[in-house]
Amino acid sequence: MNTEKAFEQLKLAALEVKAMLIDIDDNIQPSVTEVERISSYVRNLDEQLIIYKYLKSQKELSPNFNLHLKVMEQ
Repeated sequence: MNTEKAFEQLKLAALEVKAMLIDIDDNIQPSVTEVERISSYVRNLDEQLIIYKYLKSQKELSPNFNLHLKVMEQ
């Protein structure tokens, strides 16, 4: 998975959470079903954040790693 695709999925997950939070604001006491759905969306957002962070860290580390390999070869 590339970073751009992961970022798009991250944005979609964040928008879902945002919509649910706005819905809670309108509903004084959400039902158990609504709370479970919010929890599911938050878990999805957390997973997308982890994926995006991992991909970004790999992308940022790889140029340095390749440089070190070239230096080690010489």
